[in-house]
Amino acid sequence: MSAVIKPLPLRPQTDNLAPAQPIPVLPPKAAPVVAPPGEHRDPNRSGLRQHVAELFYSTGDRLGTLFFFLVMTAVIVAGYRLRLDRFITPEYGSGYLLGIAGGSLMLLLLIYPLRKRYPRLAWLGSARGWFQAHMMMGVVGPACILYHCNYQLGALNSNIALICMLVVAGSGLFGRYFYTRIHYGLYGTQITRVQLKQDMELTRSRLKELFLFESALADCLHAFEKNAVPPDGETARLVHALSMGLRTHWVYGKAVPLLRRAVFAEGESLDWDPKHTRRRYADALRVLTVHLDLVRKLSQISFFERLFSLWHILHVPLFVMMVITAVAHIIAVHVF
Repeated sequence: MSAVIKPLPLRPQTDNLAPAQPIPVLPPKAAPVVAPPGEHRDPNRSGLRQHVAELFYSTGDRLGTLFFFLVMTAVIVAGYRLRLDRFITPEYGSGYLLGIAGGSLMLLLLIYPLRKRYPRLAWLGSARGWFQAHMMMGVVGPACILYHCNYQLGALNSNIALICMLVVAGSGLFGRYFYTRIHYGLYGTQITRVQLKQDMELTRSRLKELFLFESALADCLHAFEKNAVPPDGETARLVHALSMGLRTHWVYGKAVPLLRRAVFAEGESLDWDPKHTRRRYADALRVLTVHLDLVRKLSQISFFERLFSLWHILHVPLFVMMVITAVAHIIAVHVF
């Protein structure tokens, strides 16, 4: 007789499983801390460093630009004084080649606005490099054309082309000046009123950290800022904007003795080493210089922004007219 095998009782399937472990809950990712508008920003992330670099460390660029314009001015004046019409004629030879070179350089001026507007043209080079070339070609090109025509007027079409070229070249010099008033130098980013105000707060707080803020100096700077900076939404008047350079130098001359007295008085009260006191004074003087320059820029920026926009409206059609008259001149010379 066979034995009867009784089936084992079924146990719940969950009995063979280990007790469930709690799923770890990660803490929520902390949101980036954004400083309130009233608090100071990190100087390393502000335009203050750009401004300091422009004010103190761009001497080489300025001297190079000045040297280039002095050389070109000497070349243009020499060509007018020497009267080279015996050696250079517009119709053939070196005079003809100078005309081609000058016209080509003026035509190449179009590359910078095209490169700046269309990012797909990045293969042509950087916009900054073409901006430098734009300024150089805008001077060398007209100089070649002046040598080409021997500083003399000719037919009607050539006279119109020459006058348009001189007007465009002259307006470019004004545009360069307006550009530097609303940017950090020639190759920096554009300045904004908010940026300038925040940088002024940084320099003001830095001055307070460097020495015991003297009431006379504080009153001097406060009065200068109050009279120099127009209210938000208003544009400084012509006389006010153009006189800000002289007014800034005047306030600088008044503020430096107050600054020196405050720093050296603090050095005596805290028994500083003379070398440390002089270094402290140099740092404070540098910050004061930057602060006054920021006030000047803030007082002028709305005025020069308006001038630059008006200049741009006039410069573009003048350039188009120059290209049209130059093409008409070339066709008239070779056809007729």
